[in-house]
Amino acid sequence: HSGIDRDGERFNPALLDDFARTLPGKGYFNNSGGHPGSRGGQKGPGQGLWYDTMVREMSPEEFEAMTGNRPRLGPGETTIHALVGKMYTLKMPDNESMIANIKGGIHRHVSISFGAEGPVEVKSPGDMRTLCREWQSPGEAYEASSVWLGAQPGAVAVKSACIGCSHNHKEEPKKGAEKMEIEEKDFNALKSRAEQGEKDGSELKALKETLGLKDGVSVQDIKALAADGKAFRESQVKEYLRLGRLAGKLPDDPEKLKAKEAVIASFPMDFLQDEIKGLRAEVMRTHPDQAELPGEDLKDKRTSGKPGEGSKALETRVGNDWLE
Repeated sequence: HSGIDRDGERFNPALLDDFARTLPGKGYFNNSGGHPGSRGGQKGPGQGLWYDTMVREMSPEEFEAMTGNRPRLGPGETTIHALVGKMYTLKMPDNESMIANIKGGIHRHVSISFGAEGPVEVKSPGDMRTLCREWQSPGEAYEASSVWLGAQPGAVAVKSACIGCSHNHKEEPKKGAEKMEIEEKDFNALKSRAEQGEKDGSELKALKETLGLKDGVSVQDIKALAADGKAFRESQVKEYLRLGRLAGKLPDDPEKLKAKEAVIASFPMDFLQDEIKGLRAEVMRTHPDQAELPGEDLKDKRTSGKPGEGSKALETRVGNDWLE
């Protein structure tokens, strides 16, 4: 944060912005205390990963409510800039002790390893005495780790924190905790959504190529094409039903025909059209004049008489559709 620490130093807000930009993707290290590069620090891979960071400006009261520490501000300053980072670790045997200690508030103090300009002396405008030394931008965050006691009061790890709110999360650890905790199932859900997004994007690109659509075609355009395709499929199903009844391959009973219709509607389009082509050829042989479907009272005349006889145009009701 931008408050003055125990060593008489502070971070310029612009440098905190640099940290917010460069900390995500860096490691979190936790042992008896210390940065990976310090004496006694953990030298192996990180046990956690920083994945989201931001800088928030808040009042000293809000900062104290969130961290339990009152910040030391410079003369005339009324707000503090705080770097807030989210870290996740995996729930596995090697990390159980660390997770329990973080949740219990024992592994609490955090320190950041960084590179920056400075520090430069900040003078009092009145008597020009040194107020503090300030680290300035540009800079980079290398990692942030658990330590036995950090230089900055309020640089702490909390189980859950509403950024900039007035809740004291040391006393209310359960309130809102589930919203901020990253568990393995949450990570897997985020990963699945990302993978599905990539898949949807690839499928949409392939669909546009298949339909011969150019970039910039709207979703509304694709919906219109889909509606046209649906209408065409429905017309082909009705044509199959008409020809199937003329050829005597489908029942006349409306209920039985409705059951057949559901099956026919599930046919792949290329198969459906091949079937229609075959039925049409057969109907042309038995009904060369393209006779329309006879009514119930003329069923027995389908195979009697000469071509054209007993083929008066009638209609029969099937459900809510009139089929010729």
